[in-house]
Amino acid sequence: MLELIRTKKNTRSIMGHLNHNNELLCYTLENALKAIPAGTYKLEMTYSPKFKKNMPEILNVPNRTGIRIHTGNIPQDSDGCILVGELEEGIEDLVIKSKITFDRILPILENEKEITIKENI
Repeated sequence: MLELIRTKKNTRSIMGHLNHNNELLCYTLENALKAIPAGTYKLEMTYSPKFKKNMPEILNVPNRTGIRIHTGNIPQDSDGCILVGELEEGIEDLVIKSKITFDRILPILENEKEITIKENI
């Protein structure tokens, strides 16, 4: 089971964490202005023209396509997608070590078929 729990929101970003089978997988960052609604969505590995490889895509988002879980560090790196990484102590609107984190969690994401996004803020 893959679950994103949003824990902190400001005008720029939404911070949270991604759990797999109720255990912390990584931290997340989203653009507050473009974040998708909370809900349960199908997750599928599809080809990304932007990244030029198969990436996890969140499907069936109302009025949106191409929503993915991918690398990035600041809210502007996301156009509605979920960025993954680690937290930098005391700094908001940022995840670090995004590529390392993404590479570490990709095998798990490849095997998941659904993601639930919850508001806990």
